[in-house]
Amino acid sequence: MKTNQIFAIIALLTTYIGHAQYVIKDGSDLLNLKKVPQEKAYVDHNGSLSFSGEYLYYAIHCFNAQTNKPTNVSTIGYVALVNEAKEFIFEHKIKLDKGHGYGDFFITTDIPSGRYKLLGYTQWMKNSGLSQVFKDDIIIINPYLADQSALLNSTTPETSPNSVDNVSVSDSSIIIMKTQKASFLPREKVHLSIKNYKGVLGHGSYTVKVKRKEEIDMPSTLNSVMYGNAYFNADKEIKQSIGDSIFLPEQRGELIYGTVKNAETGTPTENLPVVISIPGKESLLKFSKTDQSGNFYSYIRKDRKDPMAVIQVE
Repeated sequence: MKTNQIFAIIALLTTYIGHAQYVIKDGSDLLNLKKVPQEKAYVDHNGSLSFSGEYLYYAIHCFNAQTNKPTNVSTIGYVALVNEAKEFIFEHKIKLDKGHGYGDFFITTDIPSGRYKLLGYTQWMKNSGLSQVFKDDIIIINPYLADQSALLNSTTPETSPNSVDNVSVSDSSIIIMKTQKASFLPREKVHLSIKNYKGVLGHGSYTVKVKRKEEIDMPSTLNSVMYGNAYFNADKEIKQSIGDSIFLPEQRGELIYGTVKNAETGTPTENLPVVISIPGKESLLKFSKTDQSGNFYSYIRKDRKDPMAVIQVE
């Protein structure tokens, strides 16, 4: 191993990495990439007001931006929470099953009170910028911290590029849900009877939430009807041209990529074998080779719990 001459700059799909992964070489390359439809995402969650010690539950739904049907492009989606300083509180990588996935996040007592943004996206969506990314407001209240200035001094958040303030929202109910009574006690089982009166129009994926009725005013969430209007004009394909850099879609699983440079000169190293090893009970070994720009790529199709990877160059 030429460890004294070469080092690898590894990007294991961490939060909004500053550099894209691939450069569009020619017209044929661009045409093939434009055939891949752009995506958009919707994140359904359990409320816009959360407290320390609670779980933030969410489901991410990724769609083909051209057909509005569940995407068959990306197999990995991302859900993230960002504070007002644009710092990531978490970024979860979610495996998508026919465009859908879910997860949760425990709100610890070291997270201060404040206004946060919940984001949903795929690697492919990054090519269209923040306007393509799902965004919703979440307020977190931490009663265990004395400093509540982040909430007391906060002004109304600025209008996002996907503003829905002036959107007229009509009733989109295509199914009816009935319960055995109007109100329930804490932890009481709720029985639902679901009726579909719209035939094929009623077919689809739904999220059912049972939660307590809050006694304080809560900020409104971006529901599915508002989302449909706000992201109606989302990009349908990538806008990049020949010579531009893009993020590749994770079509065949989790994408691991990086750049290998000469440690002394800093120049990219071409045609260099790269070995990627994932430790664990079911260890995994992958092989790749750098291109003319020193970049390498590899897909991991299996689920893995160990976040560590060992990457070596020869």
